Amino acid sequence: MTDMVISRRQQWRVLLPVGLAIVLSLSGDLTLYTVLPAYAPALGLGLSTVGVLLSANRLVRLVSNSAVGLLLDRWGRRRLFVLGMGLGTLSTIGYVVSQQFWFFLTSRLLWGVSWSLINVGAYAMLVDTTHETDRGWSFGVLQVFIFVGMAVNPLLGGVLTDWLNFQSALAICAALTGLGFVIAWLALPETMVQRCPPHAVHHRRRPADAIRWLISQRHLLAIDYLALLTDFAGDGIVLSTLSLYLKRQYSDTISLDGLALRVASMGGALLALRALISAGISPFAGRLSDQKHSRWTAIGWGLVIGVAGMTGLVWASNSWKLLLSVVLISLSGGVLRTVLPALMGDMADEAHRGAASGGLATAGDIGSAAAPLIAYTLLAVMSLQSVYLLSAISMASGLVVVWLVGKHNIGTRLNRAYTE
Repeated sequence: MTDMVISRRQQWRVLLPVGLAIVLSLSGDLTLYTVLPAYAPALGLGLSTVGVLLSANRLVRLVSNSAVGLLLDRWGRRRLFVLGMGLGTLSTIGYVVSQQFWFFLTSRLLWGVSWSLINVGAYAMLVDTTHETDRGWSFGVLQVFIFVGMAVNPLLGGVLTDWLNFQSALAICAALTGLGFVIAWLALPETMVQRCPPHAVHHRRRPADAIRWLISQRHLLAIDYLALLTDFAGDGIVLSTLSLYLKRQYSDTISLDGLALRVASMGGALLALRALISAGISPFAGRLSDQKHSRWTAIGWGLVIGVAGMTGLVWASNSWKLLLSVVLISLSGGVLRTVLPALMGDMADEAHRGAASGGLATAGDIGSAAAPLIAYTLLAVMSLQSVYLLSAISMASGLVVVWLVGKHNIGTRLNRAYTE
């Protein structure tokens, strides 16, 4: 943890270019999620291959996140973040120049590596430029950028595809990602401070040493487990099954006080609402968690709200109860996605911030990648409501972790503050 006092203006010098670059970088990926299933036959791609293409980037990140984290601690942050934006631009261009499966797959794998560089790099840079008293707020602002990108880019990609065509829409997305690359290249400063002689830095940051250090950190492993739960239960299960849930519960039309909405429109509206609610709560939750010794408390409440939302889906007997459940899940996601990386930054020492950031990102990707596979496997033997109940139980297990690990860390820090 840095002992420098960093002004809010200096923090915005990092937050603004990083946030804008991330919003722009997501345009191609989220456009694919929106339009590829519908356009696959016209591109000569079978529906079975669509799932492979849309998940390939997440699978490669299970390896690339940790590798990027180690490189960030050796080579610095700026150059790797800018490299990620450049590779993201190339991957989106790849979708345009060829629609053959293997070329598409290569572009998706390249995007996975690119997102590791962007996402893990952003985490490390925010930890570098914040303190325990404002780190939650900073990560909350970053989440606003991410959730805005998740809300705007699918709509933009879908509209561009309908107005123009698939290739033209992705060409525009490639140009937007390229703009993000230029912004990062011109405006983003280096944030890692070298405080040790070069030979000492090299010795301390050998990959094997960093991996052993990360495994030995019980509190960081606990944070990683909570991130896995967040992306598995709170996001992964709900996102991958929401349309199916609506179809089974309401057939083709949903009524809200006489307003009839088709299932597809309602599903899209709920996902957009989720992103907006999460964006709105993130800075507020981060600021609250910046108050003295309150991050674990904020995480606990985030889990409680998430468990309530997942449980609500089990017994949602009408559309308003469904809406309330989605709102609760969205609030939970906004709180946990903000406070968990802030707490990771509090716990990681200065020499291993990249490794800690990579571990957190990998845990989240494991959860989001496993969720659809597990959910649809379980649906062969149980109801969707039972899947949601099991997800709520898995999320509730995080409360045990908060009690055991959070209680210990709060007590240790209070004792240290008292003795000082």
